[in-house]
Amino acid sequence: MHLAVEAQLVETFSKGEASIEKGAGKVERLEEREEQRARGEQQARGEQQAREAERAEETRLIRLAKDGNQAAMVELLQKVERSIYNTALYYMKNEHDARDIAQEAMIRIYTKLDTFKEQAQFKTWTQRITINLCKDKFRSMKEAMSIEGTELEIEASSDLEHEITNKLVAEDLIELINALPETMRDVMIMRYVQEFSYNEISEALDVPLNTVKSHLFRGREKIYEEYYRGGGAK
Repeated sequence: MHLAVEAQLVETFSKGEASIEKGAGKVERLEEREEQRARGEQQARGEQQAREAERAEETRLIRLAKDGNQAAMVELLQKVERSIYNTALYYMKNEHDARDIAQEAMIRIYTKLDTFKEQAQFKTWTQRITINLCKDKFRSMKEAMSIEGTELEIEASSDLEHEITNKLVAEDLIELINALPETMRDVMIMRYVQEFSYNEISEALDVPLNTVKSHLFRGREKIYEEYYRGGGAK
């Protein structure tokens, strides 16, 4: 009898220890998740503060440049010259025309800075100038815009985008994007080539935010459907 009672006590004690260990494991996991959440929030705050500091510095330079400070103007132009050239190159498809467009855009920015409204973002304002110059160039040449030969890399943010990224080769992607309607094509390029945010695209192209989202969704769908319809999937 005593042995049976002792065995029962040992079993009960073992179960209690297991329950305590299980509870401790849950606490550790909760603490780990809380630490991860706190780190994420801290990183987000740091990134937000960095963006705000960058925007404040940009505003300071813009105001100085508007007042005639040439050093501030040069610094502003240096901040955007690479993105301006890249955009021009994607549209014009050759370095000579891209350089011409980039130079013209820089001159336009220099001469029109006094018209820039500070509630807008300087980067999107300069992109709008660049894109419009590219389109004007095409219209003057009476040629349809083409992005043939451009190698695009899509950074996926959804399952559909992953599907496109993983399955499409560059040539197929270029041909399909080239066939998209003009504004939809512009949105796709700015999002996946220039990595602009939705709000930045909306501002640069002067279209509503919902229109940007709609064009991205429909553009991805069209690329996906046309690719498989054409037998491109391997």
